This record gives sequence, C-alpha cells and structure tokens, in this order.
Amino acid sequence: MQSDTTSIFFQPLSGALSNTPFAYLLHIDEFTILLDCGWSEDFCLDDIQELINHCSKVNAVLLSHGIIEHIGALPYLCQYHGLSAPIFATHPVASMGSLLVYDHYLNKLDEEEFSLFNAHDIEVTFSKINTMTYEQEEQLDGKNITIIPYRAGYSFGGAVWRIIKGQNEIIYSVSLGTNGLYLDGFEPKPDWHPTLWILDSRAPEADSNQTQRNLTTYWREIKIKLDNNKVVLYPIDGTSRALEILLQLETKWNEANWIYPIYFLSHSSKAILDVAQTNSEFLSQEKRERVTAENASPFKLTHITPITTFAELPIDTSLSYVVVASTDTLEHGFSRRVFYEVATRENLILITQREPRNSIAESLRTDNTHRSFEVLVKKREPLTGKEKDDYYQNQALQQDVLDISSVFGNASDSEDASDTEAQKEKITQVSQVSIQQGFQFKYRPPKRVTDFGTDINIEDYAKGVESATIMKNTALLQSISTNQRVLQEPKFEPSKFIAEKTSVHCKATALFFDFEGRQRFSALRHYIQKAEPSNVIIIGSEQSTTGKLKDMIRGSVKSRIFTPAINEKISLQRDLTTRKIALSRALLSGMDFKDCGIAEIGFIEAILKDDEHQGLSHAKPIDIGDGHAATFVGKLDISKLDERLKSMGMRTELVEGKLLCGHRRIEVRINGDHSISISGMSCPDLIKVRSSIQDLLTMV
Repeated sequence: MQSDTTSIFFQPLSGALSNTPFAYLLHIDEFTILLDCGWSEDFCLDDIQELINHCSKVNAVLLSHGIIEHIGALPYLCQYHGLSAPIFATHPVASMGSLLVYDHYLNKLDEEEFSLFNAHDIEVTFSKINTMTYEQEEQLDGKNITIIPYRAGYSFGGAVWRIIKGQNEIIYSVSLGTNGLYLDGFEPKPDWHPTLWILDSRAPEADSNQTQRNLTTYWREIKIKLDNNKVVLYPIDGTSRALEILLQLETKWNEANWIYPIYFLSHSSKAILDVAQTNSEFLSQEKRERVTAENASPFKLTHITPITTFAELPIDTSLSYVVVASTDTLEHGFSRRVFYEVATRENLILITQREPRNSIAESLRTDNTHRSFEVLVKKREPLTGKEKDDYYQNQALQQDVLDISSVFGNASDSEDASDTEAQKEKITQVSQVSIQQGFQFKYRPPKRVTDFGTDINIEDYAKGVESATIMKNTALLQSISTNQRVLQEPKFEPSKFIAEKTSVHCKATALFFDFEGRQRFSALRHYIQKAEPSNVIIIGSEQSTTGKLKDMIRGSVKSRIFTPAINEKISLQRDLTTRKIALSRALLSGMDFKDCGIAEIGFIEAILKDDEHQGLSHAKPIDIGDGHAATFVGKLDISKLDERLKSMGMRTELVEGKLLCGHRRIEVRINGDHSISISGMSCPDLIKVRSSIQDLLTMV
C-alpha cells in the first residue's frame, strides 16, 4: 500500500466551546485554509482579534453560509487587514451574503457612528469571491488540494466543504439543515471516507419536529390576532431563513384565501427576492422541477410586499398586518423598531429560532410572560433650527479651506519651509475672514469613486441599443447587477445620534415555533456512524452542549473525538491510507499490538484480496516461520535525539539538517522519504546513536 504522510492541524479562532461566530484555521502541510469568517451584528473588534492576527497567513478562504456569523468579518479583514487569499463560496452565499452584511451595516448607521467598513468595501470584497456550484471541483493553486461544495440544506446556497489531498479527506459541515419549503436537507455521499469530519453542536439536542397539532395552534394564533386588528412580527435574519418564512406565509395565504397584508422589511428586501429568483439551480429538486415546468420562480410572491424603510409600514394602529423584519435578535435593525411599536399592545411576536443569550429574542423565547424590558434606544435624529444652520456653515467652511488648500497645493516642490508656513498663514487668514463675513457655501458631497474612477450610468453609453438586448443576461450577471444597484452609500440629512435608556412594558404575546431547520443530534450521530471517519472535531457551541454530542457519538464509533477550545491546536499528523482490511477474530486475537502513541500497531504478512461489493480487502496470512525483521514505526524528532545524546555525555552538532554525533562524527540524516540514514565508522558512538534512535521509535 502506498503511504501518504500529510500534516493536518486544526485551530479554532472563534466558535469553539462557545456560541461565538464561526472561524477556523485548517493547516494542510504548508497550506492554510480559513473556514468561515464570522462576526456578530455588534461588530465588536475584540471578537475578531485572533482573525486579524492570522490574516496574512491564510492561503484560501471557504465560506459555508451567507449568514452574519459565517461571513460578517470578510469586508473588514479584506479591505483593512490584508486578507488577500482567494475566497470560495456558492453564488447565493456571495450575492446574498453581500446583501446581508449591507443590511447590518445600514442598521449600524441608523444607530451610531460606524467607520470600520462601508458599502464600497462590501461590494468590492464580495465581487471578488470565486463562485462555485454544488459538486464542482476546484484545485487550490498548485497545492494538490481539491475542494468540493455540497448541499448543506440550512441556507440558500449553504455548503458543506469536502477537502481532499492525496488519500486524506476532510469534511467541514456546520449548520446542517433539514428538508424545507425551498431547500433539500443535507445528505452525506456514500463514497465519503473522511480522515477528519468537522461538525458543529449548535443543533437542537432532541428531535422536536413540529407536529400537526403545533402547526394548527400556530396558524390559529396568527388568525386570531389578525382578525382582531393586531400586528404579527417575525424577527428574522434577513436572507435565507427569511425566505423560508415568506414561502410559508405565501403558501398559507393561497390555501386559506387570507387577504391580510404581509410586509418584508429589510434594507435589501427587494434585492434578496431578485437574487432568489435568479438562482433556481440551488433550490430543492421539487422546486427546480416546478421552475422548469412552469417557467416561474417560487419567489414571485403575490402576497408579500418588500419594503426598505420603516416609513412604508402602516401607521394606523387599528390595521392588522404581518411584518417579517430583520434582524432576528431584536437587538438592532427594523425588527427592534417594530418591537418598540408592537410590544406595548396585545400583538403577536413569533420567534422561529434560538438566538444568542441576553438578546431580547432569546429572552422572549424562554419567558413569554408580560414584563418590562430595560433597553437602550439608539437612533439617528435629524438636526433642526440652529443646530442645522451651524452644521451647514461648518461644512461650507471646511469646503472653503479645502478649495484654498488645493490652490496653494499646486506650488512647486522647490519652495522652502518658510513659503509653506506663509501658505498656511494665508489659509488661516482667509478662513477667519470667511467666519467674520458669514460666507455661505452650498455643501457639495464628494462623488463616489470606484476602482475605475467615478460612477457612470451605463445607459448613457447604450444609445440606440434595444432595451431587451441590454437586459438579456445570465442569472449570475443579473444578481451582480442587482447588488451593485443596491449597495450604495446612504445619504442622510444632517443628524445627530441619541442614546437613552427606556422601559418597554411588553403586553404582546411571544410564542416560539421551531422553524430553524437544523439537523438534530441523532442525525449527526447517524452521519458519523455511516462514514466512520478516523477523527471527529466538534465545534460551534458551549461546553455542555458540545460534551453531550461527544458522548452520543463516542458510544457508537471508534473515531478519535476532539472538542478544542479557542486557539487550541489539534494535530492529526500521521501516516494514513484509505484502504480498509477485513481481519478474522482469530487472526486479530493472535496479533501482538504495540502502542506507538497515536494508535496500537501490529505486524502481519498476508496476501490481500479485494472485495468490490463490500469495498474491503481480505487478508490471508502467510506462514513466515522464523518471524520477521524488526520494523520501526513513527517519526524521529532530531531535537529529541540531540537532547538524549547530550544527556549521555556525547557531543553533537546540527549542521545543514544533519546531526553530527561524537568524536567520530557519526552522521544522522532524515531523508526526503522520511527514512533515517546513519553513516560513520563502526565504533561505540555508532552503537549509542542507533540504540537511542530505536528507543525513540516503536518497534513491531
């Protein structure tokens, strides 16, 4: 059998023994892959410090879901911390991911000053992603590493990544989903035999699929509130899971002939539906077949009105309607503003997934009694009166100074320091005159500049071209065009930010119905049992939850199971092959196994016969009579050999990768094929060196 020695290390930067965002380093020999690049909606710099520290070491980035906890840090790291490695994702993850981050970015601007990144950074970063389709193979830059995305099922375009080098196979599967209204659930492939399977424990522990009785209760509660002129609020993530809820509502409204208005409120709501309509190949098989047969996308929703501003919601409190609003935590964005309005009346708030601790959504899910919330209300408030006048005067003054500076800035480089000081004095004098005379300059916002210059209108250069010709394009280009149209820097009236604590007494009914769609623990255990990976790494949740999944899996497989903490480096370096050999119990019981640290190893000489049906090789032993020559297993650590010989009083010297030992200069070298060569005169030093090497290795 051909041996394949590959060095594999796994290191969590976030999302290990905690519910923090997903971000992990996978080292395969000299190549480093960043698995996801998540951030929270608070965009706290302390949360991604480890990511910042490792940006320059990353050779490739794989994104699994277009969700903030998987992609949120991408534009900031790419534009300001040198994360320049090629990025890979499916097209929906790239396109919807940009819309999601843009939505969170605008949420921050609605509440406070925010300068970590802007709309241009988001657009540039996500436009550079290398997009892939499911089961498409991609070779990573000459490193003999193949990556393949498979359907994850939890989000639109969500991917499970299969990473292959030689005989080593790694599966990275986080946020696995069940069958939904528009997505097929995750199913592992029968030909997977991974060296390492990485999975998360953020799934629910027990099977708790919605029963028909629960669904009946769910729709009854909604109907009662709407019939009584109440509002129903769904706080959602803004993209993939929002689509599931929207399709659910559309289906029910069609079946029951309900006419109550439904609003989809997000900064990117219209663009999200456009992207969903142009990516039918990522839908479930049933939906794809319907698209082919009817030539219509399931996301041409007749009962849903996408809106992008809070002002578009009805202000009449006697009207009933449903609003699906971002974000899902109720901590930021439109859902929080709607919450302030609906919580104080007997409306309905539907929580559909488990949220981070200490969030309002999670508090309502775990305790739906009527009670008061102490909240910090942060908002942007337009300037009025003297504040507004002072703002414009200050802007005019700044522009005046910039214009004057540009005039004096044309002076030649030969001018001395005294000339420069004189120019500064002139600028100061002119500025003072401007203030004294009250000059008013109209504020001119700077033109937005792209990598290719200022923005242009493509239609100005398409005179005489048929509009149908301009619009004819592939789904990919349509989606990219949509994003470029949406990701514009917002324009605000002169304003200030206000933050004040207030008490919100919640009279609304809060109900939890599990439409999160994550695979349960029992399903995860089944996948591991079926694939029989050599190693399993569990990440993504708190220690207690991670431990429960580990205990459930450990009792049914022989895999080594790891639950690393943040920054803990797991080494999987060993000689590995993918060939499976069937041994009889009698033969197995008669073998002499030696513990070599990473496993127990035994020696057998046999003829192998392949069984194509079972995918195994059967071993038929050969009678060798006099035994076999000693075989040493393991990898020699030159530094440990050096320490051992020095402790025996032998002089050593490390020169150009070889160790020179003793007065006779016995030479020890590790060759390219990992074999060890010892050369020198036959002497007591040679015997000591050979004995020391044998003591550091396992002999079978």
